Amino acid sequence: MHQLSGRGSVVVCLGLLLTACGSNEPLTSASPVAPTSPAAPAVLNLTLNATLSGVVAENGHPIENAAVAVQWSCGGGCSSETGGVTDAAGRYVIARLPDGAPVWATAHKDGFVQQCAATIVMRAGVSLDLGLTSIASLSTAQPVSGAGSRAVSGTVFEATPSGRRPVADTLVSAYSEALYYADPIAFTRSDAAGRYLLCGLSVGRIPYLVAEKEGYNVSSVPVEPGTDTTFDIQLHR
Repeated sequence: MHQLSGRGSVVVCLGLLLTACGSNEPLTSASPVAPTSPAAPAVLNLTLNATLSGVVAENGHPIENAAVAVQWSCGGGCSSETGGVTDAAGRYVIARLPDGAPVWATAHKDGFVQQCAATIVMRAGVSLDLGLTSIASLSTAQPVSGAGSRAVSGTVFEATPSGRRPVADTLVSAYSEALYYADPIAFTRSDAAGRYLLCGLSVGRIPYLVAEKEGYNVSSVPVEPGTDTTFDIQLHR
């Protein structure tokens, strides 16, 4: 994960090292995949005069020095991003955001994950609190998706001669179809039993559910539209 300390906007058009298919069988990829869609539409003319604020916390306990990133679609096959850092009360304030457009916010700090995606349409006076989960608490943390969103959960495993073996401490990330080659909107790690949980995700298609751990090939799979979904992910060495 990257750290963001400034508040200037920067265009993010990143190759994801990913690919996807129409089945539930995980794929692996080790090189960037160029977009194959037709020519992208013109870049959106967004007015960057909105400000977003909120608190980053775990179970009501504020988290200081968390890097908060806010990203949105700017059209033309790109995403834009800006960010800031939380104060001692866990509060962040980020300016120069697109008025009237949906944005996604993620907070990053070593030892924590953001299991639930957080999105809001920018309007004057809106706020968005972000919940993090400490990696040590993953086996017991059960955050709930809000209305109109869903959870995706399952087990990360590898096949062995003696059967399936859970793979712990795998980074599992979800991406949004609304953002072009941007950062994940929710991310977690598998616990000691290989279990993972992501929430607050779109009920529409999730283009990339990505699992990665050193020593294994990266696995990237799409998740089709639906409600709460159980989705096991196989890793290959």
